[in-house]
Amino acid sequence: MKFKRLIIIILIILAIAQLYKETFGNPLLDIRIHWGIKLPTADKILYSRDTGPSFFGDGEFYTVLQYKSKRKIKKLNKIEWKQDKNSEIEEFILERFSRLEFNDKRIDDKYKVNLNEDYLYYEQYDEEDNSHIVIIYKENEQRLYIIEVLL
Repeated sequence: MKFKRLIIIILIILAIAQLYKETFGNPLLDIRIHWGIKLPTADKILYSRDTGPSFFGDGEFYTVLQYKSKRKIKKLNKIEWKQDKNSEIEEFILERFSRLEFNDKRIDDKYKVNLNEDYLYYEQYDEEDNSHIVIIYKENEQRLYIIEVLL
């Protein structure tokens, strides 16, 4: 009897942990909640990094999403991509990289967006709390690079 109870408790804990992971550890859901942007489900989350745990969920976040199909990304109806290179955006991104590389943990170059190549970008500010998101789309790589600052 005690064994069955223990198994049931373990299964409940595992189910809660999985639900938590899918709900609160999902960068796509976080972006939808904070920014109202519904990104298509990525074929793979290549990289995810943040400045660490925070009581209010604030901090800096960097995520790289890989897609197999360009159609998924093109379906983003809320996003108005900008094409021209933007030195302010590039400076913002490089500054975030330096802040995310701490405690001798560097972001591998294969996950850093190459700003010397062509890219499309989208940015959004939250005037109330000065939060900021930049999404870089590299069509030749079929990747989205997402840099968020939540305050």
